[in-house]
Amino acid sequence: MGAVEVFQHLKNECKQNPLFFKGTDRQILLYSTGPKEAAEKFLYTNRPILGSSMKVNLGMGYGYKTKVMYGAAAKLSGFEACPHRTEACTAGCLSIKSGNITFHFVGTILKIWAYKFHREAFTTKVMNELRSFNFGADTDGYGRAVRMNGTTDILFTEIWKLAQEMDIMCYEYTKVAKWMKKRDGVHRTFSISESGLMTGIRMVCEGKTASIIVPGRKKDYSRACEWFTANEIPWVDGDRHDLCFLDTGKLRVLKAKSLKDSPMIWTIEKLKGEEKRAWYREDCISAWKEET
Repeated sequence: MGAVEVFQHLKNECKQNPLFFKGTDRQILLYSTGPKEAAEKFLYTNRPILGSSMKVNLGMGYGYKTKVMYGAAAKLSGFEACPHRTEACTAGCLSIKSGNITFHFVGTILKIWAYKFHREAFTTKVMNELRSFNFGADTDGYGRAVRMNGTTDILFTEIWKLAQEMDIMCYEYTKVAKWMKKRDGVHRTFSISESGLMTGIRMVCEGKTASIIVPGRKKDYSRACEWFTANEIPWVDGDRHDLCFLDTGKLRVLKAKSLKDSPMIWTIEKLKGEEKRAWYREDCISAWKEET
């Protein structure tokens, strides 16, 4: 569905099941004629674009306060927000998997519409939130960080530039390998999907950061981590905080949480399957290559 069809679907649902919608979202949908107008109304509310989560709040233990934006992933909004998503990534995404679009995701959809239809106003609102967030950074002892893509994979170029001018650290996860080469001051972590292990390892060896999902069960998690250690792949526990820029040159190992039997999960059997490829090393791990 495109944005207009998504809007009409939500508006119809709102009329039939009003209690499934948050009050502000319900008013925006009922009194708008399309996604562009709905996005404009959303920007006039006091609803924040940036938020937080338990994971990003863990960063306070490492010296940083963080804001994150959760937008509608994949094409939930009618616009593609994750250009290089894979089938398993889409099926396993927390935003898709949670299900109840009518209650949980109207706000995330409105954010993407605001970005697409009213870019300047959207940027202004985000920057005002960041200025307020940044107030007192010189005295409270915490650094500041922002992650615009909590559930998306979009280039927020102007926002990143303005945030960095306020000394706010910008970091993101991405599945777009070529974006890892960008020199825009944003720290990116390459997210390994159901394939791409070698791509992720190469990036780690080049001093970049990658992430991988392994089984959450303690025994299976330990076996996967032992495989990384045995193959001299620098890795860290990626669940201890969300501050990827503190893990440069490392593979961030994440435990599978809501995922179950997903191709996204790298079990020890799947990791060992990679050993069937012919690898060789030059100059220790920094020159890992796949022999052709």
